[in-house]
Amino acid sequence: MHIRFRRALRLLQAYAFGSTLVLLFLTASAFQQTPPQKPRFEEIDDVRINIIEKDGRVRLVLSNADRQTPILVNGRNVTPGIKRPAGIIFFTDEGEESGGLVFSGGTQTGGAMTSLTFNQYKQDQTVALRYIEGQGKRQAGLEVIDRPDVPLTSRQAPLQRMFVGKDRDGNARLVLSDAQARPRLTLSVGRDGDPRVEFLDAAGHVVRQLKP
Repeated sequence: MHIRFRRALRLLQAYAFGSTLVLLFLTASAFQQTPPQKPRFEEIDDVRINIIEKDGRVRLVLSNADRQTPILVNGRNVTPGIKRPAGIIFFTDEGEESGGLVFSGGTQTGGAMTSLTFNQYKQDQTVALRYIEGQGKRQAGLEVIDRPDVPLTSRQAPLQRMFVGKDRDGNARLVLSDAQARPRLTLSVGRDGDPRVEFLDAAGHVVRQLKP
C-alpha cells in the first residue's frame, strides 16, 4: 500500500513540475515582444505616393502627371489650371514646395524635358539642372537664377544669372549675366572647335572678343 502511494505521489510531483515548466514557458512567450515585420514588395503599381511626417505634413510626393501636386505658397495653389509633369516634388517644413525632379516627353510632344530644381524659400527655382529637346534642338546645362525677395504670387520674371552647358546650337557655353539677366561675358567652344571669349555691353553688343 505504501509503495503504491509513494509511486502515485512521485507521478503527481513529476506532473506538477512539468506543468509548472510549461506554464513558465507559455508566460515568457506571451511577454516576449516580436518586432513588427516591415512589408516588402517585389513590384508596386501606383499613381501617387506621399511621404509624410508623424503630424501629417507632406515632405515628398512621387506622382504621375494626372495626380501631380500643384505649386503651393502659403497654402494656396499659385498655378491653377496648369498641368505639371510626372516626377518627385520636395517640400519645406511648412509644406511648401522647395524643388523637385520632373520629366516629360515623347512622340506627341516631339521632344523631351528633364529638370532637377531647387527653390528659393517661398519662391520658385533658383538652381536648375535641365535637359530640353524639341524641334530638332537640344540643350543641357546648369542654370543659376535670381529671384526677388517677394512672394511668388507677385509674378516677378526670373532673371538668369549664369548658364553653363550645351546650348540649342550645339555650342559649349558659359554665360554670365548682370542683375537684369543681360549676358555680359561668354566663354564658348563652337561645334567646329572654335573657342572664344566675348565681352558684351548692356545692349548685348560684343565690345571685345578674344580668340586663340
